[in-house]
Amino acid sequence: MTTATAVDLRAVPLFATLADGEMDALAPLFTIRAYPKNSIIVSEGEPIGVLFFVLSGRVRLFWRDRNGEEMDLAILAAGENFGLQSLIGETILTSSIALEPLVVAAITSQDLEDLLVRCPAVAVCLLKEAIRVIRLLIQRAKVFSMEDVYGRVVWLLQRHATPCDGRLITDRLTHADIARRVGATREMVGQVLRHLARDGYLVAGGGRFEILKSLPRRR
Repeated sequence: MTTATAVDLRAVPLFATLADGEMDALAPLFTIRAYPKNSIIVSEGEPIGVLFFVLSGRVRLFWRDRNGEEMDLAILAAGENFGLQSLIGETILTSSIALEPLVVAAITSQDLEDLLVRCPAVAVCLLKEAIRVIRLLIQRAKVFSMEDVYGRVVWLLQRHATPCDGRLITDRLTHADIARRVGATREMVGQVLRHLARDGYLVAGGGRFEILKSLPRRR
């Protein structure tokens, strides 16, 4: 671990409003930590006294059920953070694993609390980010409580699709990726995707899905 620099923190949008002098003063509060691919950063149920800001790479947040089956909560990339519950002294509710070589800036909960008092603008931005995450979790809970597997797969595809050269293309998603994110088996996911492809709603290629027309939320 090494001490962060102002240059390191510039990769985090949360600190974008800070002046150079403020950034230089805050940087020593952070340490830089690097993790190789497939490293576990923290495990569900562990006490955590640190907030992590992703500088490069991606991290998967997930939990396991009693049978060891995994379900994904989120995939985070550069600029995003995890471990905010450290501020209230709670154990972490998800495990986290590096999907690729990962570099984070870590700050202890006490230093973070001091930082938020010193920098109200950062506190406001962090609050807005927390509200955004809460909104997403509520939306996800609504989908999971009211939709069957078919509806959850459609919701996920729509959420991960973005315009590209006049087409609507998803991120790279395997059947296993989708299954972990919607709480289903790969076989069930495969059935839904085959149904959508057969009826001309999407086409798969290169690990992505192109959405050809509006996806139905019900069969």
